[in-house]
Amino acid sequence: MDNSIKNENARQGPPMPTFLFKVMNPLMAALLTSPFHKGVSKNLMVLTFSGRRSGKRYSTPVGYLQEGNQLIVFTHSDWWKNLRGGAPVEVRLRGKIRHGKAEIIRDEDQISKIVQSLTNARGEEYARRMGFNQDNPEGTKTDLSAATQGTTFIAIDLAQESE
Repeated sequence: MDNSIKNENARQGPPMPTFLFKVMNPLMAALLTSPFHKGVSKNLMVLTFSGRRSGKRYSTPVGYLQEGNQLIVFTHSDWWKNLRGGAPVEVRLRGKIRHGKAEIIRDEDQISKIVQSLTNARGEEYARRMGFNQDNPEGTKTDLSAATQGTTFIAIDLAQESE
């Protein structure tokens, strides 16, 4: 299959319609901040950050992958633009509030490792639902670019939090 066909077939945008996010996000955020979070907080957390221009605080539930003191999240939405330049963030991670610094990940090799880690941790079906399935088993950079088109990856360094 040539690259132009792969790019046409690549998932662009979220894995479900935007209106469902508007309904589900407040419900999921409420669950994640409640005493009943344990059933979902293994894979989801609440990310809180300030708007770059407005200063308004925003909270959104996000999937995450933890590697030591670093959390990796990804989004198909535009809220990530508030995190450019190493923005301070707050996360509710497995029922506890933590603080860190967010950085947008742009390095394709790092993104490739993240996609592989997500696939290993959550399985092939999860990767397919998120749009990270790659037709080429070698997983070339061209395939990765097509598979992650419209997705922004963010690293949150929890080692930056003040104790």
